[in-house]
Amino acid sequence: MKTQPKCPYCTYSTQRNKDIHKHVHRKHREQNNVEKKVKLRCPIYNCDSCSYTTVTSKDFEKHVQACKTLMTCIHCAFATTLDVKMQKHVKNHKINKCMYCTFAAVENKTLQQHIFRKHKKQNDLENKVSIDIKTFPCAYCEFTTTVNQALQRHIYRKHREQNELENKVDIQIKTYSCDSCDYKTVTKTSFTAHIASCKNLKTTFDCLHCSYTTNTLYKLNSHLKSHETSNLTCPYCQYVSKMSTSLQKHIFSKHRSQNEIEKKIEINLKTFQCENCIYITVEPKYYQKHVKSCKVGPEINCSQCSYKTNVEYEYKLHYKKHIEENLKCPYCAYTTKHTPNLQMHVLMKHPQHADTMDASSLEQNTKLINEEKEHTSNTGPSNHSKCPYCKFVTKGNHLSLQNHVVFKHKEENDVEKKVTVSPCILNNYVTTMEKRKEKRKEKKGYSCRLCDFNTKVLTDLRGHHSKNHKKN
Repeated sequence: MKTQPKCPYCTYSTQRNKDIHKHVHRKHREQNNVEKKVKLRCPIYNCDSCSYTTVTSKDFEKHVQACKTLMTCIHCAFATTLDVKMQKHVKNHKINKCMYCTFAAVENKTLQQHIFRKHKKQNDLENKVSIDIKTFPCAYCEFTTTVNQALQRHIYRKHREQNELENKVDIQIKTYSCDSCDYKTVTKTSFTAHIASCKNLKTTFDCLHCSYTTNTLYKLNSHLKSHETSNLTCPYCQYVSKMSTSLQKHIFSKHRSQNEIEKKIEINLKTFQCENCIYITVEPKYYQKHVKSCKVGPEINCSQCSYKTNVEYEYKLHYKKHIEENLKCPYCAYTTKHTPNLQMHVLMKHPQHADTMDASSLEQNTKLINEEKEHTSNTGPSNHSKCPYCKFVTKGNHLSLQNHVVFKHKEENDVEKKVTVSPCILNNYVTTMEKRKEKRKEKKGYSCRLCDFNTKVLTDLRGHHSKNHKKN
């Protein structure tokens, strides 16, 4: 019977010698390197980027993939691939806390720099922390700092003329100088702010081909395109333009149906189409206005044919087809394209011939005229062009004078009654005052988080915080 190989350092036993070699390499490697009781005949895999060694190839391949994302500690030579291990390791480092605030740092130098910058006066009196860092004092005043560049900036700003005479400190920092004036500075932010407000700086751009001037480079580039191309004429009318985009917009709005048949000019513009109706445009401004006004409501029946639609815009387009090119008044030289306008003209200018018009349209128009007459009679005479209570003057419009009296001199006019005010204007005054009260209630207030102070103005809250809670 063959005896089972055993480990010389523990009670481990196995049937194969390879397993014994692997076991010794894993568990007793350091002890075996000294005593050398077992000669290792198994292959050993060593990592090139760290001190990892193993006997199995699978473990070595896993380690190589993880070793690519190796994390090293900032304060020591510790390295790992796991975030949890790195966090535990960092906690073991000694953390230096500030004696005067909640600031904390691992290195002692950073803590000393913090105390020197933030708590120098308090530390000079109490002497809780001894500061052993290099400082740079100013040769002309009591200013001290831990950064050499900060000292040079201080001397350049405060003692530049004195330093140019005595030359105690060599200033080796970058300076920014304005080309149009004598302004000089060290910081880039103040230099950009000076350029924006410099009066001597030339901010206009001149055209080389004409007398055009502008303040922005974008407008100049768009103007230069007008000199590149010649005048472009519309093939359907006498319209002339120097820009191809403006010509395309003109054809799309005026001759779209004709151009779709003949195809003389290709239109390469972005179009905006309404979801509720047939409206199409190239301008986004007109599209937004149309979307707000385009409403889907009850069915509208055409009075001259059997057309029906739910959209007001489509009905207006359809109604234009029934309108003749020019409707002339039979009694004078008045012309129009709309029949209601012609009916109103006959009622206002030729009432003796009103019987010749349609009866239904005449009844509607006479109602409107009578309502306007009643409204003007109730509003009082239109002779009031000046306000009797102040220097306000209007061009004879009695409604504007009444609005002025109601909103500015309501209490005086209720007693003296120099101007008669219509009930519609009084109702408008009441509704506007109620809306103003609701807006005042809906205004958001600002409250302090540290006390019970409340205000509606943001600047008042900032002033309260700076006076009462500046230390916090």
